[in-house]
Amino acid sequence: MLELNIAESHLDLRLTGVAAVLARRRCVRLPRERIHRAFVLGRSFAMTASPRLPCPGWSTRRHRVGVFGIGDTAQLWAAGSRPVVLALYLRGEPYHRIVCEVADPVLQAAAVNRWLRYGVTTPRPPTRQPDTRQSTTPRPAVHQPPGQETPARTAAATG
Repeated sequence: MLELNIAESHLDLRLTGVAAVLARRRCVRLPRERIHRAFVLGRSFAMTASPRLPCPGWSTRRHRVGVFGIGDTAQLWAAGSRPVVLALYLRGEPYHRIVCEVADPVLQAAAVNRWLRYGVTTPRPPTRQPDTRQSTTPRPAVHQPPGQETPARTAAATG
């Protein structure tokens, strides 16, 4: 598992153990402009869409750690046996995608996408536009055939 930290202008991924050795770094700092979007993927689907060539990487039936693929198809993996993983899709080098195992992938993906969209790291309360109509104003009936309008509207239309 790896640690994900969101700052104002970048995202830090702290690698430990074998993942840090195979990636040849302990921290991957991603500027906001490089990150396209975060997704929650099934591990089997993510593995199917991944290059098979480890460069350097290590893969078993239960774990996939290291770099897979070369050039613009390179992917950094830090995933164990959990069935759901977090996938960060990137622009540019050195990785096209980072697939990792985090404590709560759904929550982390939502936090990253909110940060990309709004530039904030804390949850925003939902905003709702105030209703400008007064509660006493009658609303016109929906889908009424001609000649069957409400009485108040008919009187106003003929007057």
